[in-house]
Amino acid sequence: MKKIALSSPLFSFILAVILIAGCSEESAGPEREHPPGSPHSPVPADGATAQDTLVTLSWECSDPDGDDLDFTVYIQPEGGSESSYQQSDMSCDLPEALEPETEYTWRVKASDGGSSTTGNSWSFTTCSASDMPPSAPENPSPPDLSTGQSINPTLSWECSDPNLGDTLVYDLYFGELNPPALLADGLTGSSYQPGPLDDSTTYFWSVTAEDETAHRTSGPVWRFTTGSEPGGEGVFALLVAGRNLTFFDPVIVRTDGLFARFDSSFAPCVPVSPLHPTSVECNQYTLEWDDITGMYKYDRTTPPLDFLVTGESYTFEITASQDVPSLSKSIDFPQCEPYLTSPANYGNVSRSGFTANWQGHSCGGDVRLAIIAQSGDTTGVDVMTDNDGSYTFSSQQLSSISGPQPNCSIILILQNSDAITEAGYDPRSYIWARVINTTIINFID
Repeated sequence: MKKIALSSPLFSFILAVILIAGCSEESAGPEREHPPGSPHSPVPADGATAQDTLVTLSWECSDPDGDDLDFTVYIQPEGGSESSYQQSDMSCDLPEALEPETEYTWRVKASDGGSSTTGNSWSFTTCSASDMPPSAPENPSPPDLSTGQSINPTLSWECSDPNLGDTLVYDLYFGELNPPALLADGLTGSSYQPGPLDDSTTYFWSVTAEDETAHRTSGPVWRFTTGSEPGGEGVFALLVAGRNLTFFDPVIVRTDGLFARFDSSFAPCVPVSPLHPTSVECNQYTLEWDDITGMYKYDRTTPPLDFLVTGESYTFEITASQDVPSLSKSIDFPQCEPYLTSPANYGNVSRSGFTANWQGHSCGGDVRLAIIAQSGDTTGVDVMTDNDGSYTFSSQQLSSISGPQPNCSIILILQNSDAITEAGYDPRSYIWARVINTTIINFID
């Protein structure tokens, strides 16, 4: 018999065949795990400028094995220390506002539990803090659409500015015509007494807020009707759970507040100083007295949202004093928070007509849409419509707007309201729960 040498080519071939045949699927080891893909497609885009100081970071990433991914976000201001945030999805709402006019570098590490991949470093630069306009004036007193009001009212409103430390001044428009004419400008306080009014007359009014960098935001046109007889006996009360929304794609800035006003300005007498209950509570919040607004208030800018909750009931608990009776009154906050997504903030629109689209309309009902000129004058466009996410303004509706006009405002309002009829309170007292969204638009023709 012929012997085969172990070092021969034929032996090597036979050995290779045996090894291949022995590597069947049943005997093979587990397939090798692959690391996650590299995070990519950052928002804000790499190198972006003039970004809002309240920012949501997002990215895209996938795993070749289909594993669930967790992420760690690292962000560092120029010359500062690095912070990190753990995320289970591909976005990160930063818990605090960033520094204005600062370059930030950030990156994302993706982990599948066994291995990880860190993406490239990206950068963006924030805008100047002065780039953000004031919020729209809200919470009017007398209440919007109210009747039987005093002929000696004190007009008051609420307004805030996202740039902490900015001082606001106001222009007040008031009169029997809509749009109302300018009555007072450069007001440093948020209240004004227009003087004795006529009985049984409807008055229109609006307020425009201006910050220290000449950014202006106009509120909607409100209206009230005076009574033919002196007001009812008792304390006038206005209780409000309110949210102001501004949408800077993809960031939503929310300013939430609880407010309670008590006075006798609607009673049959000359307006006097606000009246004080012993204390004001709403759910777990304590409202503190504010000398500037003449109201009890608790407010905050929230991201993330952890204050007012859609659909939750808010109960104002008023502890009686010598002047103010005790009261427990509840109102349901709206089930949703509609906000315009188009036109975009500072977007261009045409007087030939355009469509307003909004998100957050799942709860239905009716919303109010009003367009206010940059000067604070109403444009005559003020409609109630279904809260279904879309409304088209026609050229006929917009015909009252003359020529190109920058920095007009679309005001979108969703609210629940109820009268306060308890003993000891003026029957024209109200409780509100409302969401207001303000979007700046530019008419280009």
